[in-house]
Amino acid sequence: MSALEQVRIEGQDEGIKIGREEGRLEGHEEGRAESLVEVAMNALKQGLTVETISSFTMLSKEKIEEIKKYSRLIFTVIRLERRRF
Repeated sequence: MSALEQVRIEGQDEGIKIGREEGRLEGHEEGRAESLVEVAMNALKQGLTVETISSFTMLSKEKIEEIKKYSRLIFTVIRLERRRF
C-alpha cells in the first residue's frame, strides 16, 4: 500500500470518527429538546402557567405558547379518534 493510500485511509477513518461524534451530540441535543417539550406539555395539562413552565424548562414563553397550541391539536385528534372506535 502506498503512503498516499495510507494517508487517504487514515483521513477517511478520522472523518468517520468525527461524523459519529457529531451525530451522537446532535441526537443528544434533539432528545433533550424533545424531553423539554414533553415536560412542558405535561405541565400545561396540570394547569401550570406559561411563566412557571418557562422558569423551570428555560424554554421561551413563545415556544411554550406554540407547544400549547400544538398540544391542543394533538388532544383534539386523540379525542376524535377515540370517538371513532
